[in-house]
Amino acid sequence: DRQGRVRLANQLAKRVTGPLEGEPPALAERAPGLAEAAAANPEGGEGEPFKAGREEYLPRFVPVGEAERGGMLVFLDDLTAIRARVQQAKLASLGRLTASIAHEVRNPLSSIMQAAQLLEESANLTPGDQRLLGIICRQGRRLNETVENVLQLSRRAPAERERVELATWLRRVVDEWAAEYPEAEVQLHTRP
Repeated sequence: DRQGRVRLANQLAKRVTGPLEGEPPALAERAPGLAEAAAANPEGGEGEPFKAGREEYLPRFVPVGEAERGGMLVFLDDLTAIRARVQQAKLASLGRLTASIAHEVRNPLSSIMQAAQLLEESANLTPGDQRLLGIICRQGRRLNETVENVLQLSRRAPAERERVELATWLRRVVDEWAAEYPEAEVQLHTRP
């Protein structure tokens, strides 16, 4: 009301003002941030966001009744929940974008892999060329696996557990690293 007392409140508003029992409480006592926003907007409109506990709210004020005897209707938007929904929407958009990029990468990657396979069949390759071609094929398969993983994520298939033979996997990692960095001063070795 015009005296700054809370007359009615729904469940969301009661999270900010507390329960309404007995004499109508003063808004300034129960929700000082909201009272300040209301005082700054006597003619109505959107107020500045304020915190109440862990939540953040955006108030909108609408004057009701006659100017001298009327009160103010306050709408509260829970910014914490709105931000969470916005974040979910961003993540969903990012997922769609990622899937789109994966599809776009897949076409040129297929052409590269096909050209590499045709080159492997050539009898005129030097040992150095064969080594480079091997790197192209390994890295192409690796990139294709990454694309497949991204596409699987975008399909929302349930995650499946998979057993991995750690020693074999580590040897493959070491071999790929050695092939990619043959001139490196660091050497990796695995032990059983």
